[in-house]
Amino acid sequence: MIRDSKLRLEQTCPRTGRPALFPFEAGRATADLNFCYLNFRGGIDNLAWAIKHRHGLLPNLSEDESKGRPQVDLFGPQFLRELAGVAPGLCDGLNSFENWYGELRNLRDPSAHRIPLYVPPGLIIDAEFVEELRDLEVSRVTDGPGPGVSLSEWSARAREGSRFAPVFMASAPAGHSVYSLYGQLDHDHRQFLSVAQVVLGSLDPATH
Repeated sequence: MIRDSKLRLEQTCPRTGRPALFPFEAGRATADLNFCYLNFRGGIDNLAWAIKHRHGLLPNLSEDESKGRPQVDLFGPQFLRELAGVAPGLCDGLNSFENWYGELRNLRDPSAHRIPLYVPPGLIIDAEFVEELRDLEVSRVTDGPGPGVSLSEWSARAREGSRFAPVFMASAPAGHSVYSLYGQLDHDHRQFLSVAQVVLGSLDPATH
């Protein structure tokens, strides 16, 4: 599923850039990007449950108990303490990804649906064109002289003066941050696959 989302992203959002995205393309790209990150987080949760069942960690917790589920956290302190007692090598392997997981958690919290990652349709670097769009916006929402412009006309004009660049934006209390779309996504995908390899390798009887 992650691979399919990345393929759709690359079809819509070439790594070398393109003319600005149409609104429906930007919406689709945003959905695919968020799908990747939600599945990184979900996949890590699944790995934690696999370890729990394999090693009998936290025996009093089950997937049917909603209050206890947060304790089955692949990088949670209690979970790692329990794991260190039965599989110290696996625990050490996971510890090497702890900083990355903290960054991933801060970048995309699956419970924060109100602040998804966002792929902007295009970037405008010409200051004069920005002023032109502001003037058009004023004429669109006020009763100034002339007929003004419609929202679709304003959007079309904005698209003419912008160009897509492979970046995405994340919202945080301190403001917006801009990331390289493929630089960040490829990095996080590689790290996710490395974590999965460490965990699944430890669960494979052939490796023991």
